[in-house]
Amino acid sequence: MWRRAPPWPTSGFLFLLTLGGWAAMLAGPGGGVQVANRSGAVLRGVEVCAESCVALPALWPTQTWRGPLDQGTRRVVLKVAGQSAAADAEAGLHFVVGRGGRVVAE
Repeated sequence: MWRRAPPWPTSGFLFLLTLGGWAAMLAGPGGGVQVANRSGAVLRGVEVCAESCVALPALWPTQTWRGPLDQGTRRVVLKVAGQSAAADAEAGLHFVVGRGGRVVAE
C-alpha cells in the first residue's frame, strides 16, 4: 500500500515555523518592560514596580528578564540594591543594570 504524501512537505513546514520565529524575535517584545543584567554579577533582590511591585528571580550576567505592562501603566520603577531608576511607561521600556549596579532606563 502506498501512503499519500502530505499536502505540505515537512521541510516546508519547518521553514515556515523558523521564518515565523525569526520574525517574532526581530519584531521585539511589543509593549512591556525589560531588565538587562550587564553588571557582570548575579543580581538578587531586584524589583519592578508599576501599580504594584514584582520581585524578580536572580538575574545572571547577560540575562534579560521580560514582563508585560498592565494597560494604563504610566510609570515604572526598577529597584536594585538600594539604587533605582524610573521611566514613563511606553512600548519597549528597557532598563539596564551596568557595572557597579548602576541602573539606567533606556
